[in-house]
Amino acid sequence: MEFDNLYAKSELKLIVNNDIAGNMLNHAYLLCGQDDVLLNYFAKEFAKGILCQAHNNKPCENCKSCIEYVNSNNPDYYEIGLLDDENSIKSEK
Repeated sequence: MEFDNLYAKSELKLIVNNDIAGNMLNHAYLLCGQDDVLLNYFAKEFAKGILCQAHNNKPCENCKSCIEYVNSNNPDYYEIGLLDDENSIKSEK
C-alpha cells in the first residue's frame, strides 16, 4: 500500500505495508500520537486499503468495497467517533 501522501513515521508506514503485503494483519492496531487529525486520516487510508478488493499497493477506488467506503456505506467498516462517549475507546496519557 502506498502511504506516500501521508505524513507519518517511516517505521509505521513500513510495519503497515509489510503486514498488508504479507497478508498478516493483526486483529487490532493502536495508533497513538499528538496529532489526532493525522492519525485519523492514516487509519482511514489503512482501513480503505485493507477493504479494497483489488489487492494492489493502494486502494483502486473502483471496486465495490472502495465505492461503498467512499460513500460511507461499507458494511465492514465502522468508525468509533472521538466524541461518542458511550462507545469510545478510552486511554490514559
